[in-house]
Amino acid sequence: MKSCALFRDAFVRAFAGLMLVAGLSSVSAVAEESDSSSGANEEIIVTATKRSENLKEIPMTISVLGQDDIEVQGINDAQDIARRVPGLIHSQAGKNLTPHFSLRGIAVSSNPELVNTPVSTYLDDFPITSSNSSTNPEPNLYDVQRVEVLKGPQGTLYGSGTLGGIVRVVTNKADPSGFDYSISSDFGSTSGSLRQRYNAMVNIPLSDSAALRLVGFYRDEEGWFENTGTGQEDADQLDEHGIRASLRWLVNDELTTTFNAVYQKSEPEDLALSFSPDNIGEGATFKPQFSNTEFTAYNVTVEYDLGF
Repeated sequence: MKSCALFRDAFVRAFAGLMLVAGLSSVSAVAEESDSSSGANEEIIVTATKRSENLKEIPMTISVLGQDDIEVQGINDAQDIARRVPGLIHSQAGKNLTPHFSLRGIAVSSNPELVNTPVSTYLDDFPITSSNSSTNPEPNLYDVQRVEVLKGPQGTLYGSGTLGGIVRVVTNKADPSGFDYSISSDFGSTSGSLRQRYNAMVNIPLSDSAALRLVGFYRDEEGWFENTGTGQEDADQLDEHGIRASLRWLVNDELTTTFNAVYQKSEPEDLALSFSPDNIGEGATFKPQFSNTEFTAYNVTVEYDLGF
């Protein structure tokens, strides 16, 4: 817990310093971006087939949530993604506990530790969920370029655990063309309980061909749900934090190398689970429905243009 507090304090100090430097300039940047992307015939480029292609020219079923959709609609987690993609369902027994997507009605109803789930979650080019694990993390959706949902089977390009399809979170890449940053905060209250969310991104050019991009987030959400089975009020408290780093080197016109590192920690107390519309904010389970997760991953992606 001491390391968590140190991380939180360091993140909050960095966030406050960035806020002082940035002021409110990000508001105008968002306005300019929305004006420039208002065209009805906007071309959507995806990389679901391991190369950049126009969505209209790909012979497969793909749903795309762009950066504007994620920011404007307040898409924060897997449940939000599932609500906005036709045919996609997200289920979990508790926060981080047996979470899984299902597509085209293909799902695993029991024993996820023994049977591969039919939909995998990818962060850029590597899977962040195990297809036969009862505990899986959720990717943070700040500074994300788009979310691609590919209906399966996708075993040819993405391997096992993709019979129903994949959910692919594509992040913004480090850009050596210039310094950039963004910040956001989100405050809310439910039944008097406060929700705090902080996000920050900084893109640092290291040379004309290399750059480092850092993304951090912190969530402190007080509970509002009462679990009468355990006798716990404000049971669904949540503490989450994490950082994502991307080091990108444009070696030449054909070769690009990207190193990614991700760390996330999620410590929920319970899941807000009401059993009927008449008792929203109240439920009863024999024990808290949650699972703590701590996730660390490293990945190197090498891209080479063969010219055809």
